[in-house]
Amino acid sequence: MSASSTPAGSSSAATASLPSSIAQAISEMQMPLSTESYAPMYYKSLPEMVQIRRDVPNMPDFVRDVVGTIALIVAGSKTNNDEKEYLARCAAALILLGHGGTDEAHDLVSPLSWPNELPFAYGPPVVVPEQVLTLASYVHALVHRREGPFESEFGMTGFNNADYWAGSALRSPEGAEALPLEEIRNSILNLAQTMSSNPQQQSAASSQAQAQAQASSPPALQQWMQTHFAEQELAFPAWDPRALNELCSNLQQQQQQQQQQQPAAQTTNDDTLQQFAEQAVLLEMKILLKHTLKAIGYDV
Repeated sequence: MSASSTPAGSSSAATASLPSSIAQAISEMQMPLSTESYAPMYYKSLPEMVQIRRDVPNMPDFVRDVVGTIALIVAGSKTNNDEKEYLARCAAALILLGHGGTDEAHDLVSPLSWPNELPFAYGPPVVVPEQVLTLASYVHALVHRREGPFESEFGMTGFNNADYWAGSALRSPEGAEALPLEEIRNSILNLAQTMSSNPQQQSAASSQAQAQAQASSPPALQQWMQTHFAEQELAFPAWDPRALNELCSNLQQQQQQQQQQQPAAQTTNDDTLQQFAEQAVLLEMKILLKHTLKAIGYDV
């Protein structure tokens, strides 16, 4: 791991293995990006969310018992201190996001990244190390990305609020240098290159109309790559999460327009970009999660 992606609080201390329940939860994380996958948030506290989700079928136990999940993650740390607690909240928030616990994730990262009291937040606002503030702000951006087009705080949409928090995460060079931005960039670039060169592996069932549409114009994924990876020299920041915010927003708008124009018809657009986006946002989350768990002391 390069110096630019060294986790906050990392050391040469012996590492621990992830609890099996946490490892399984990570392996089952999903990030669908269909229009129906976006939802408004409740902006309620953890106890209130337990009641709201009481009758939701197949809701994992770790979503219902968020405090217990944090404690389980912290237990793997060789040194139990406030910073490890804050990192465990960020790790839990990322796992929750991958299982539909958007409000719960928001409750956890809000007091780590916002200086004012909030009625739904998990505790009062705290002053945290710069690296933790930056990480929490990044996770905060991913939370609001899940709101999508719905109204968020301060009259913004979820996508707009996600852009705000992404900017906050990159505001401090010291904090951003501690994030795995280069790893995220390279991993997403590799994914894009693989999918753009082998689209048949991603959409083997694509129709003849889809194939004709792809042949008549540059594939959308290649255009996206040219826009966001044209520079060969890495500058600060190596990666900006607003690139995926914009992609998710554009795809959601396109899906909504297609549903209005052809509510019962199959669209003829290339779906490679949609599949790429779903894999890319999940990859981004898992790299951040791995980075955070390593900082806590896990062998991941």
